[in-house]
Amino acid sequence: MSKVFRITPKRTRRVNGQVITPEMVITVTTRQHCTNPFYNGAVEVKLRSNRLIIAFCDAPVLLKWHRCVQTITTNMIELQDHDIRCIEKQILKVYNGHWGDYPQCGCLLRLRKNIINHRALKHQAEILPGIIAFNDALTTALREMYDHAHRICNEMNALTDATEQMVLTAKCYLGNDYPALHPVQGEDRQELWGALCDSGWNRLYDDGVTLQTLTLPHDLCSFESLIGMDSPPPNWNEGLDPYLTKDLHLTSAFHHLFDHTMFAITDFIYVRHFETEIKIEIKKTV
Repeated sequence: MSKVFRITPKRTRRVNGQVITPEMVITVTTRQHCTNPFYNGAVEVKLRSNRLIIAFCDAPVLLKWHRCVQTITTNMIELQDHDIRCIEKQILKVYNGHWGDYPQCGCLLRLRKNIINHRALKHQAEILPGIIAFNDALTTALREMYDHAHRICNEMNALTDATEQMVLTAKCYLGNDYPALHPVQGEDRQELWGALCDSGWNRLYDDGVTLQTLTLPHDLCSFESLIGMDSPPPNWNEGLDPYLTKDLHLTSAFHHLFDHTMFAITDFIYVRHFETEIKIEIKKTV
């Protein structure tokens, strides 16, 4: 079970040629429940601070750092307590034994999402970096899909004649692998990820991450229209803290995953890899 710490220097201090100031706040998520973030040689602290304070890489300096900081344990976001584990075990049991039992599984997925979101959204400042990074990665993936689909469409139009009608559909999905960045890891995570991503259960995920499927050449929409950035205010942050997220330009795809599908917010904000599906159908008139 992971735990979140906020590490704040008590005062300005020079350590090993580097200046540590109270402004250098680091939020660390440990891989297991512990009493302080230095339990394993401060591996997570190093990962979070390596770009800011490179001097933390040796044990003596870490010891000095430990002595000059105040470690504040935040109210931990419980993503793996007994209740959630019981729900997830039942999800996997039904998924493996009675795949078609959608009503039961739909209730389990919705219950799991509601519990996790209720807890996670109380700590939006903690997960905000993940929200920003995911929205950026998602936008990049959709841009690549959009451009690739248009290139293929143009090439296919050049090859078809007047008796043929070509229709191309493009969809984007979360990566097939369980997110490596997710703070909760375990042997059953990949199997659970498969259940969450199964459109037979997660029905509104059938067409992927977007609210609308890109269909060419019928859709003449711009990329901004596809991701919902063509009308003011360009920010799909409904359900999130309006102050924290007011300048994030969250896309309609983010909103779709957060609001419409069965994913909890902490399921997808750690995703950085995506899958694109492009299908081409040619109808010939004879």
